[in-house]
Amino acid sequence: MFRNKFVLIYVLIIFITVFYYTFYDLFNKKNTYTIALVGPMTGENSSNGKAMLNGINLFLNQLKQNTKVDFDIKLVIYDDENSVDKAHKIALDIASDQNILMVIGHYYSSTSIIAGKVYQEMGIPAITASATSEKVIRDNQWYFRIIPGNAFQGSFIANYIHSVLKKKTVIIISDRDSYGSDLAQNFEKTARALKMKFKKIIIDSTTIDRDLDTIINQLREIKETGMVFIATHMPEAATIITSIKYPGAKFPILGSDSIASSAFIEYLKNKSFQERSIPGYHSNGIYAISPFIIDIAGEKAQMFRKQFRNYCKKDPTWVAACYFDAISVATHAIQNINMNCHQPSSIELQRQQTQNFLNQMEGYEKGIDGVTGRIFFANHEVLRPFAVGYFKNQKLISAASQYQQLSVEKDSISILKQILEGQTIDVNEVLMSKLRIVYTGIDINEISELSITEGTYLIDFYLWFRFEEEFMDAEQIEFVNSLKPLFIDNDITKAKNTNISLVLNQKKMV
Repeated sequence: MFRNKFVLIYVLIIFITVFYYTFYDLFNKKNTYTIALVGPMTGENSSNGKAMLNGINLFLNQLKQNTKVDFDIKLVIYDDENSVDKAHKIALDIASDQNILMVIGHYYSSTSIIAGKVYQEMGIPAITASATSEKVIRDNQWYFRIIPGNAFQGSFIANYIHSVLKKKTVIIISDRDSYGSDLAQNFEKTARALKMKFKKIIIDSTTIDRDLDTIINQLREIKETGMVFIATHMPEAATIITSIKYPGAKFPILGSDSIASSAFIEYLKNKSFQERSIPGYHSNGIYAISPFIIDIAGEKAQMFRKQFRNYCKKDPTWVAACYFDAISVATHAIQNINMNCHQPSSIELQRQQTQNFLNQMEGYEKGIDGVTGRIFFANHEVLRPFAVGYFKNQKLISAASQYQQLSVEKDSISILKQILEGQTIDVNEVLMSKLRIVYTGIDINEISELSITEGTYLIDFYLWFRFEEEFMDAEQIEFVNSLKPLFIDNDITKAKNTNISLVLNQKKMV
């Protein structure tokens, strides 16, 4: 009798255990949403494809560790090699896959445009963080872009060259494709309004190598060069720069967002023995426009850099940062779907719900804070000032003058005055004010008289500032953690190289 009871209890325990785990999985199973990533994972632009993937994988790795998230995201990777034909075929495969909710990519504008037609026809939302041609989102309610497009970029570049670099004459070298022609046309539109002079040289990526002599001869024939604006993809830009840029070259160069990363430097080194053996031989002094430069970004961006370094053992490019934000936006939309998903629904309905939610992310209040700034849409793209940098020893360093969007309304007379003085620019009806960047650092000479009990010490150090033009506010800086009030005095050393100034002040403080 006792043995039968024991067997019965044993069987009952097994039954309850099986029942619990079976129904626990049934009722607590996480929904899984599949996202397709499409980019150049192989070929000459594979470094950008890997940067896309690194940014996204870092986000997904953090998402898995978040115990509050009650859904999973599966990433499916497609390699279009920046090829239009491959992009079209991949888009058809993705759109017909009943498991894929949405797309992140493509990298190039040309591939995004051809794929976008498929996504629009078959109703699948897509988010790009790199394809800047206006044709990507024009008349396509299913495509979204989390950086400004070429209309904004072209106008911004013209304003920056005119108001900051003080150049009135520009040579435009542009691709024939949608990316280059978009940039050039929008640059020209603003340049005309600013009364700038410009001449355009159009290149074809398929014949660039044999056309170099023609490009160089055209540049030599122009008496007043002013500035060269390169509106091409990275490979073409690197090819042109290795031919026309060298120490002592007479004209400064500014490139679009396509060259604003370490991938451009790697490509340049592959093209040029001089750049490999003498870092900066071709690249030093070249300006580049970027959606994101991390050394002038906020606290969230600095945390991202630290996390990215731990994850990938290197610094993030703007591509990695922007695609980290792209997957953040996608996850934000998925979270909304998951919360409102009370019963199984078709993939078509989920795609429509995702598109509807992204459409509702219009306006600051409806946005989210990303690594690159606040993300909210205005006609399917994010509009905010580009960052400007220049290359020094193969590193992109933020320029001394940047622009930020005006946060407060001012009267029209004040705005007009600031525009005339070059302190405010109007980029496609978005007003931006000039922001000066001041670099600072401390060189410690000696630390002495250390008191652990009182938490004090005597420190002898040099404090330096590097800036453009004049920096009048140094005397206003106070060392708030000194025992006695301490300010920067007039006993300072000044040095100037062209328009860059250095101020050095030696201090002792307790």
